[in-house]
Amino acid sequence: MNPNPTCTCPELHSGHICELTSAGDMTAIEHVTNEPTVFCEDCGIAANAARHVCVPGRLAD
Repeated sequence: MNPNPTCTCPELHSGHICELTSAGDMTAIEHVTNEPTVFCEDCGIAANAARHVCVPGRLAD
């Protein structure tokens, strides 16, 4: 079950930053946020790739 109904990719939700944060996996979070290119339009967190957030949006250049 997807705990976030706004998630655009529920099959990958377990690897999204919100879930990594809930699990306390700071090492994984560091690896997916060190060179951000996108952000989550739901929570605003920046990530390296769209696959790491629920509702991806492009960061401005």
